[in-house]
Amino acid sequence: IDLDNYDYIFDLKEHSVFEGSKYGTKRKSANRFHRNNPESTVEVLDLKLDSNKQRILELSKKWIDSKSSHDYGVNLEKEFKALNRFLDAEFEHALCVGISVGGKLIAYEIFTLGNNGYSISHFSKIDSNYSGVYEYLVNQSAIILLEKGINFLNAEEDMGLPALRYSKNSYRPTSFLRKYTLREL
Repeated sequence: IDLDNYDYIFDLKEHSVFEGSKYGTKRKSANRFHRNNPESTVEVLDLKLDSNKQRILELSKKWIDSKSSHDYGVNLEKEFKALNRFLDAEFEHALCVGISVGGKLIAYEIFTLGNNGYSISHFSKIDSNYSGVYEYLVNQSAIILLEKGINFLNAEEDMGLPALRYSKNSYRPTSFLRKYTLREL
């Protein structure tokens, strides 16, 4: 499989419980985050509210400032502009799961919901000062998406980035969705 041309598909039932030895590290990380941050809240953020958009953009900017394009392998400013365009579009079937501590957003993931039991993850950022927050976000997002009738998550491609590929594979994809590029001959 040429993973550069495939999206990762995940079974949300598995992510909602992180059961078994294959998810042992993820389960421990999520539980540690929750144990160390009992005041944390999980919320579905209304993306039509400017205050929520601002919280998302602030966390994204903080995340970008902690990275370098060289380390990450993509143009972070273009990614930030894409996030802005997505938020401005106010898609009808978009859903954002956020995690806050003391009212401060420390993690979010934005999805679009399909009517076929699938969802697509578009943007996700965390405050890396909170150990285990990403694993907790994955787990809590899966629970919320399952409640909405979504069973599978398309987490998109890894853009050929080794660290992103490693991370996505660590969540045990159920399958891969082949993508094609059409060209006029």
